[in-house]
Amino acid sequence: CDTLESDLRNLTSLLTLARVVADRERVEAYSYEAREALEQEMDYVGEAKRLAHFREIFAQLPGVTCPKPFLEWTRPNVLTMSFVEGRKLDEALEDLGPSPERDEVLQRWCDLYAWMLHELHELHADPHPGNFILTESNELAVLDFGCVKRCDPRAADGILDILDACWQDDDKRAAQIYRDLGFGREGSDDSVYDPDILRAYHEICLEPFLQDAPFAFGEWKVRRSMQDFVVEHPVVLKLVPPAEFLMMYRVLGGIKGLLNKLDAELNVHRMAVELARRRGRLTANISFEEPT
Repeated sequence: CDTLESDLRNLTSLLTLARVVADRERVEAYSYEAREALEQEMDYVGEAKRLAHFREIFAQLPGVTCPKPFLEWTRPNVLTMSFVEGRKLDEALEDLGPSPERDEVLQRWCDLYAWMLHELHELHADPHPGNFILTESNELAVLDFGCVKRCDPRAADGILDILDACWQDDDKRAAQIYRDLGFGREGSDDSVYDPDILRAYHEICLEPFLQDAPFAFGEWKVRRSMQDFVVEHPVVLKLVPPAEFLMMYRVLGGIKGLLNKLDAELNVHRMAVELARRRGRLTANISFEEPT
């Protein structure tokens, strides 16, 4: 409990700095989201129930599993679950090296997160590689359910809508989607949603999703590019996201980190297009050429 309060005090101090670009209500909403996540991490009985919930769901997904919780032996400070034998995901993938087998596991991992966010609307919000095990039977075992975020379908679909606007070269529509989702401060002027700036912004931060080709994540220097972009266009700092998106960004950062570390090459564009198609968010037909 003392550790939790210390973390929350540190977080509050950090979020105070966010008031430079975000209004007080937005910062308070961020603080609430973060506090809820930290308190959830401390609730082992709640985590056991979430584990049972996801174990039932994952039973319907090929190649994905999670441990079985034992609620009768779980207490507020003790989580009891079945033992899963295997290797940490990042270590197992590093040993596989560049190969179709490694690509298949990584794609399955990415597909799982996309499915949780956009179709289940319940997101395992801690994608640290240590929270995943690759079993001897090549199943992806998900371990830590200390932080699970229930997602607003409108917000999840909004991400697909922004991607669709990019695919259709409709920057004005993308700007309106940001407005509708609540990005920016209340009363932000039109410069925050400048379509030309947003196009350049998307070419950096959404680059893996814009072309139908395997993307080399190891070569993606998005942080450096964004730093240079912000220096040139500081107005983009005012495009602050609603609190609803905090955990989504955390997950995207974790996924990007592992793909970058492994120098992975995946066609996430196709994954996103097919997901948008299933969700009814694709406004024009996009077809794919099969490799010859």
